[in-house]
Amino acid sequence: MKEAIYKIAAFLAIVSILPFVIFMARRESPPEKFHVETHKKQLIKNFTLESKGEKRSWVLRAPEAVFEGNKEIILKFPELELLEKERVLIHAESAIYNQETEELFLENVSIESENLSGKTRTGTYSTSKGVFVTHDTCEVTLKNRFTVEGKECILDLKNKRVIIQSKVKSILREEGK
Repeated sequence: MKEAIYKIAAFLAIVSILPFVIFMARRESPPEKFHVETHKKQLIKNFTLESKGEKRSWVLRAPEAVFEGNKEIILKFPELELLEKERVLIHAESAIYNQETEELFLENVSIESENLSGKTRTGTYSTSKGVFVTHDTCEVTLKNRFTVEGKECILDLKNKRVIIQSKVKSILREEGK
């Protein structure tokens, strides 16, 4: 009888280990790794970018922005609002903001403020320096009565200075009473 109990115990031990052995033998290998293609372009609707720091000095808004890699943002119909001593709005048809150089390259630009309005075909605004530089001819009207046209204009919007490098043409108008 003792022998029969040992045989039953040995049989039960083998039967209890058998599922573990089968489970380990049939274990599935990990899934294959596959490459998921990521896109470098990302589209954002109602885009807003604000200046860094305690005092907010500018806000860039656009109905549509496309991120190209890590450094460029392509904007459609952007509006740059400068919040310095007086409010200045810069509108454009399109723009490219370079995050490394902190420069905004604008096309078909118009500038409006309380004391100044202007337009040019292309220009670059440096958000770190607060200076707008045109690449073509520009037209600047001061207080709606004095118009200056020229090429290669520099508008220092922080210090309220307009510098025209070449081909300067001034138009003086008398205010009607």
